[in-house]
Amino acid sequence: MNLTTKAMLTLFACSLTLNALAVSSAEGGSAAPGICAKCKATCPGCQLVECTVLVPTTVVETRMKSCVVYTKQEREETYTVFFRRPKKQEYTTSYWYLDDDIEHKEITEKRCQIVMNPVAREHNVQVPVRELRTLTDPEDGCAQSGKPEAGAACEQEVTVLRDQPQTCMTEQAQLVFQTNTCWIDICKKVPKQSPPVVCTKDTVYELVPKTETRTVVVCVPTIEKRPECVQVCKLLPQTILCCPACAKSHSRTCRGSSAR
Repeated sequence: MNLTTKAMLTLFACSLTLNALAVSSAEGGSAAPGICAKCKATCPGCQLVECTVLVPTTVVETRMKSCVVYTKQEREETYTVFFRRPKKQEYTTSYWYLDDDIEHKEITEKRCQIVMNPVAREHNVQVPVRELRTLTDPEDGCAQSGKPEAGAACEQEVTVLRDQPQTCMTEQAQLVFQTNTCWIDICKKVPKQSPPVVCTKDTVYELVPKTETRTVVVCVPTIEKRPECVQVCKLLPQTILCCPACAKSHSRTCRGSSAR
């Protein structure tokens, strides 16, 4: 409960109390004569004075209150729907297999062999040759020639060895590499791929978007002013009986508040 509600309840309680006092004073019922309605003082033999006071009173007022009102309206709405469209699809497969294939290949073979090549060689051969020589020393053979003179020159046929070039044919061994080339056919297995083969067929559905328009009813909020009964607390003038002292202070207070 907030402060405003508490203040209103307090003013309402005070108004009820003052109303009860005013009614009692006006009717002259249970209230004893000579009792001030304001300060509760007993005034024997004195006359009470009528005084007007403001009493808080709860009244009902009609006020305009803002409220939200929802009204239904028709509007067009655009939305997207999807429908299925059939589509035929084929699945293919392929396999690998070994197939016979002939390959032509060139083979080069090298062989080594010894070949006897004829070689002509020249060398000097000492051949005996008869020739005449002039000899002066008896020891060389002049004494046998029948000439007694010592120191006399003589001619004599002698055999000497002379170098004579001679050519002979011989054979010399030589290592020769012989290259032989030939073509051969090789049959071997080669992996090959088969052409695509349809293994199965299927029908699939794909979603296709489509835009459509429809009419819908929506609630649109609006603000309206509507009358509403509200209980409020107001200060209403009321006449009570009080002693002269209270009436005098009340009139002074009213003058001071009016001056302000």
